Amino acid sequence: MSEHVAALDSLTQRPERGEQALARAVAYGQQGQSARSLAALLDAFDSGVDRQRLSALLISGALSGLDRAIAFDNSAADTRHLQYLRRSLAASSRPCARSKLTPLAAAETTTPQPSGARLKQANYLNSNGETLYNLGQFKLAAEYFQRALKLDPNNAWICQNLAEATARMPFKKGDNWEDTRFGHRLDETGKWDVAVRHYRRALKLDPATVERHRQAQRFAIEPASAEQIDNPIFIVGCGHSGTSLLLAILGNHPRIHPIPKESAIFLRTDAKIQATFRQWDADCRTQGKVRWAEKTPPHIFQIHRFLAFRPKARVILLLRDGRDVVCSLKFRQGYADLDDRLDRWIYDNLAGRPYWQHPQVNLIKYEDLVSQSESTLRSLCDFLGEDYDPAMLEYHKSEHRWYSDEIVKPEAIKTTKTTATGRSISRFLMGAGAGSRRCVRRTSCASKRPQHKRCWNSWVMSAIVTCDRR
Repeated sequence: MSEHVAALDSLTQRPERGEQALARAVAYGQQGQSARSLAALLDAFDSGVDRQRLSALLISGALSGLDRAIAFDNSAADTRHLQYLRRSLAASSRPCARSKLTPLAAAETTTPQPSGARLKQANYLNSNGETLYNLGQFKLAAEYFQRALKLDPNNAWICQNLAEATARMPFKKGDNWEDTRFGHRLDETGKWDVAVRHYRRALKLDPATVERHRQAQRFAIEPASAEQIDNPIFIVGCGHSGTSLLLAILGNHPRIHPIPKESAIFLRTDAKIQATFRQWDADCRTQGKVRWAEKTPPHIFQIHRFLAFRPKARVILLLRDGRDVVCSLKFRQGYADLDDRLDRWIYDNLAGRPYWQHPQVNLIKYEDLVSQSESTLRSLCDFLGEDYDPAMLEYHKSEHRWYSDEIVKPEAIKTTKTTATGRSISRFLMGAGAGSRRCVRRTSCASKRPQHKRCWNSWVMSAIVTCDRR
């Protein structure tokens, strides 16, 4: 909380009574003196503190200090005054270019909730986390959502809030976290992985609540410029489903500029996302192209956000047979466990399921792309409003650098006895016949929440496990 200490130091140099009272509120909150912190906050507002001159950092500092003090000591909190203060603090913050979270209470939810003090405390923490998020204090908001989720672990709305705050917050290794395990996960895998796993967890808990959360979100959309490219292309899908292949193909189209790396712009604020889009617009025109295409598989969780920023954009959603994806993910870092790979395929695709019939989204099966390439690409070009060009199938002649600016020749290619050829795995997995395959397709297409461990037939599970152990 060093930023709050710095804010306190700056305020104590000012003579105004209201600002000194606010400084005391921060200090008392950090010391765990909830009653004195609350009294100091009331004193600050009664003294006519100039709220317009208070930064979002200081406002969130006072609220955070108070909340930390009373979170587990409800007897010291005056609920009526706290609610008044929260509303006043939120109203006094300056408008800023960032997305807004709608309060949980404003959304009708059917998710079963725990009762009693734990539910009340979880809702209280979540509500204050949403206030901090809307003020741009994403790291503090993430801590509040983390604490709320511990109290109410089956709440998909809070889990989705935590994913959004984790994605937006600034992060560097070694940051101090109230929940040390959460901090360790961030240090080990980065906020990309932590945020995406919480998006999946929210879908696993209740897809309907996640969809309501998406619809309730509001974004700070900047005015379009004359140089803006209105119809960019986003390629999304579960990883290892052919997104890199499709971008390489589209990148060979004479009118399309491919963004050369996975941008992961879902990890940025609304303002930074739109600034990046403008840079891509300029790069595209510099290359003499008319539109750009970007692919980052986890952007399947952000289709609604990108369509809000560029309403005429086109989204291509890749779908691949789950058995192949699960086997392909085996050697991917962080996915050695079979259940993790199953969850990634099921819930990444479930995130895109509501958009299958969307007029600006085109669903492509990886198997069609590789077995019926030309006809699939012609249909795709019709969707994009572009003419088919045979040069698209010459993509393999172009150099691609997805993850690094350097291409380094490896000294040796490591092989293991456990690696099977694609054909042998295919024959093994496909040997059970069409009847069982239909069950897998129904799992991926179900409109309701899939009970994935039951929907995978025993032959599919045994086939994947056998390949996994070879």
